[in-house]
Amino acid sequence: MTRVEDALRSSLVRALRGETAHVDVRRTVEGIDRATAGAQPEGSPHTIHQIVRHMIYRQDFLLERLEGNPVPELEADRWDWPTAPVSEKEWRSVADHFQTGLDWALRHAEQPGLEGPLPWTRDTTRLDAVRTIASHNSYHCGQIMLLRKMVRGVVA
Repeated sequence: MTRVEDALRSSLVRALRGETAHVDVRRTVEGIDRATAGAQPEGSPHTIHQIVRHMIYRQDFLLERLEGNPVPELEADRWDWPTAPVSEKEWRSVADHFQTGLDWALRHAEQPGLEGPLPWTRDTTRLDAVRTIASHNSYHCGQIMLLRKMVRGVVA
């Protein structure tokens, strides 16, 4: 492995974790209860619960492709999840599912062969998929942190 490959892999891992650019990705969903996850401040198009569900939807799709599974193309930008989880247990399950997917993405970022093709695509690499997970999560983590502050004044 070359120094450039090592640097790229390290950069991807840091991006997935949220290092250097913003808050730790894991911290965005930690310490949130069901009420906060389902709160929708005035002017906000989505709740934290909906955003995390959307993140999982995109993340799982790319992770399945990284595993070589022939999952169908995603529907248009999906946002049809319920505003709030029905219980604290459901919210914990959603947050845990996101965290598990993040672990899975980190494992892929650390594997060799990122320049290889992403299965079931025409011109997308494994690197593209991992980078997309990192940037998509980063974008939505910013939204979650803003909603946390709007709902409860929580500062990460």
